[in-house]
Amino acid sequence: MKKLLTLFLALALLAPHPAYALLLDDVAGATFAFSLSRYLKTAFEGSSVVRLRESATAGTQDFKLNGSNVLVTNDVNEYTVTQWLALTSATTSYVVSVYDHTGNGNTFTAPAGINEPVLTEGTSLNSLAAIDFSASSEYRLEATTLDIGSANPIEIFGLTRSAGSFSATDRYLFSNGAVSLAAAAVDLNNFIWQADLGENILSANAPVVDTNYQLSYRYDGTSNFIINVNCTEEANQVNAGGPADWRTAGTDVIGNSASTAADRLWGGLIAELIVFKTAYSAGDVTNIQTSMGTQGNITGCAAAPAADTPSLLRINGGTWWTRGGSLIIR
Repeated sequence: MKKLLTLFLALALLAPHPAYALLLDDVAGATFAFSLSRYLKTAFEGSSVVRLRESATAGTQDFKLNGSNVLVTNDVNEYTVTQWLALTSATTSYVVSVYDHTGNGNTFTAPAGINEPVLTEGTSLNSLAAIDFSASSEYRLEATTLDIGSANPIEIFGLTRSAGSFSATDRYLFSNGAVSLAAAAVDLNNFIWQADLGENILSANAPVVDTNYQLSYRYDGTSNFIINVNCTEEANQVNAGGPADWRTAGTDVIGNSASTAADRLWGGLIAELIVFKTAYSAGDVTNIQTSMGTQGNITGCAAAPAADTPSLLRINGGTWWTRGGSLIIR
């Protein structure tokens, strides 16, 4: 009986399990998240990650990720984007909406009357599917449901590729335009945490054109702002102007501002974006940055641990371990 109990406990401990959880299983509490190349939360697996419109007949379709993390139609056909476009001889797929991996339902959608950004696959951003904001048209995706509020912390993490050129005008990765403006941005000389108009926190180094970046913009809810670029701190500053002007009622925007100013367009690619309205520990921030950096093969961001590292347990002189979910007994 004792041996049977020992065996039961051993099997419970060594039950098949992934080597590490999906990112938002491990770091819970995100307000919004999207990715077009992987699922970020187990509960969202199998769901649609993006809605596309094809250029020939303006037909739309939801896409999910298959087992190889390739975008396919969320129906019995499971057409790739290329196969779906070929059905109507279309040449371009436009991003109508990106869906929220967190389960909060915070869908971001191109507003009526605004040109939709373009989906691109096999990109120079580690061959990942991404949203292309590089055209001169006024592309943007909007939501009015995040309810961040000026008194809350906010942490923004993005996996991106910079524009092919910069100007002195701020380019927005993620912004809010109620009353004043708050934004995670970049210009010719700096990565910028724009607390409100005229209150800018600047990175130590200038961005480089056509370069892949893991970007983190963090604010503690009171006055402290941090900018990390490729997992390295570039700015850590107390803003004399006080809290960021991120408003509860504002329109939150991916890739542009909420105004009609096309010159605020991000200008490059965005493959992933995660928004928290909670301040996280240094360990959690490292996990997020490392996960995104590994996904984008970003120099400076450490790789994740190997998936098949064995788990070892010794029982009654025997050696038991798991590798890739298999139980091995010696």
